[in-house]
Amino acid sequence: MPDLLNDATPLHGVEHIKAATPGVVVFHKSPGDAVKPGDLIAEIVNPLATSDKAAVTPLKTDIEGIVISINVDRFARPGRILSKVAGKEPLKGKGETLLTA
Repeated sequence: MPDLLNDATPLHGVEHIKAATPGVVVFHKSPGDAVKPGDLIAEIVNPLATSDKAAVTPLKTDIEGIVISINVDRFARPGRILSKVAGKEPLKGKGETLLTA
């Protein structure tokens, strides 16, 4: 078996980066990129926004880890998971049945 590229992480340590607003997603990180708390993962551009402040919504990570996925669909709607970051520490509030539907 080849050596692992990264250390294994717990399922309870995966942060879901979710859309807060609708719009078009522009990713700044790719799967495999290492990130730290506060790093910009993506931005949501809302072409219908009525103000400059609402036109671009930054999405940042709260944990240190590795980006493990990004959504290939570049359209965001509120609550949609756009990216996942795997961290080494379990996160509070994660359920016990992470592998069941």
